[in-house]
Amino acid sequence: MSDLESGGPSCPTIEFFGPPGAGKSTVYEGLVHDPRFFDGRYESFGRMFSSRSPMPVAMIYRWLPTALRRSFDTLVLKHRYRQQALASFVCENPRCIEAIASAIESMSWGQAKFARMALIRAASQRLSTMTVHREEFACVDEGFVQLVASMAWRLSDHGDHPDTVFRACPPVDYVVYLDTCVETCLDRQRRRGNVVDDAQPQRSDPMETQRTWHRLCRTIVEDIPSGTEVIHVRNEGDPTEALATIKRSILN
Repeated sequence: MSDLESGGPSCPTIEFFGPPGAGKSTVYEGLVHDPRFFDGRYESFGRMFSSRSPMPVAMIYRWLPTALRRSFDTLVLKHRYRQQALASFVCENPRCIEAIASAIESMSWGQAKFARMALIRAASQRLSTMTVHREEFACVDEGFVQLVASMAWRLSDHGDHPDTVFRACPPVDYVVYLDTCVETCLDRQRRRGNVVDDAQPQRSDPMETQRTWHRLCRTIVEDIPSGTEVIHVRNEGDPTEALATIKRSILN
């Protein structure tokens, strides 16, 4: 865990949130093309490796073709740094892990998939905040707010679980809530060949399932702690409009 013990800079954090098909990943990828917004999904492993390797090794790594560097990150670095990041996150945020574990015990289905999702989110959050530079915003495609929605999706009785997890997890500065009409969300999912990710087994009507996701997201947004700024963005058409709205809200 020595690679991650020293702490990182205190930088603003941004999470993306919304129902399936709202365009979270598309808009996120557009945002992180701007160098002011750090893509923690892919860049964290390389930054960690470069900062802790001898200069010649770091230079060779940086000069690798992008495809080869990504393969090296996936095959060699990802497992190592995720393990270390997760161990560091658990040490610093034990209440968050306890709250998530308590929610898992109350789920009637999908516990294993959710548990894996939660561990990956915890490790990714830690890696992103450890490797972001001071002049950047640390961006997370789907973070703890989306995790709370996935958790609530699996609970027949939400109870106090969402609020407990929110209070126990590391705070986030901005949540970009991407909202789109039900029909558009379903159309986007059909085009990518995956309609309503993670649908509850007994639900067979995609339209009703999608409507339920929209209602759930509206409820979750209302529960987001007051210290987090929610940027509500309609993403019906050209994602450049959504990107412009996000940048105006954060940079101005």
